[in-house]
Amino acid sequence: MSGQALLSLRRVKKVLTSKDRQFTLEVDTFDLWPGELVLINGESGSGKSTFLELIGLATRPDKAVRFRFADKRDHYSVVSLHDAGDLTTLARLRAEHLGFVLQNGGLLPFLTLEENVALPRRLCGRAVADEDAWLLRQLDLEDLRSSYPESLSVGQRQRGAIAKAIAHRPTILLVDEPTAPLDPPNKARVVDLLLHVSQRFGAAVVIATHETAVFRALDLRRMEILARPVGAPGNLDVRAELVEAA
Repeated sequence: MSGQALLSLRRVKKVLTSKDRQFTLEVDTFDLWPGELVLINGESGSGKSTFLELIGLATRPDKAVRFRFADKRDHYSVVSLHDAGDLTTLARLRAEHLGFVLQNGGLLPFLTLEENVALPRRLCGRAVADEDAWLLRQLDLEDLRSSYPESLSVGQRQRGAIAKAIAHRPTILLVDEPTAPLDPPNKARVVDLLLHVSQRFGAAVVIATHETAVFRALDLRRMEILARPVGAPGNLDVRAELVEAA
């Protein structure tokens, strides 16, 4: 692809250590381009969420030959920002450029659905947009805009979280199992919206999911995280690697 990659990773490693287990995620090469749709597949516990947190600048890499984030103003070494303790720049990049849909939603309980959707845009200092209402209509949530999360179903909260992640027009949208709690009509609404975000907004969209069949009709770059135990038999240590899907 021509132009500049939004993210460029080379030989990046993230290690998670618990009492009886060490999990290592290794990314040899990963570039993410504007407007690109990427699907990440992998078994439960293979590291899909960890990978999204890594490229979402939410967790620090333990090793990296290159971890570069680019916007229209500059390009940044993510490792250098972490090493310098520059949490302000990291927070600004996340707020301005990233939208993140978590598996467990992410709506604030003390805000209405409409207020939740508007929050990331307001934190960026961007003006109120009619697009908030459009997003709620696209996800069949318009009549619930004044509702609080506790009164919404699991599927409604998930769709609300998707609208919240998109409203400030992020450069990169990261979605973790976005369709898992949804019925077929709402799965289709979400797929159509993610395609719109890619094609019309020019955002790169990275989707971590088990439900690969839901996204079959999209022109996606498919990648997979392969995890395997390492060391002696019975050892709980795991090494996971991001690879191009066959």
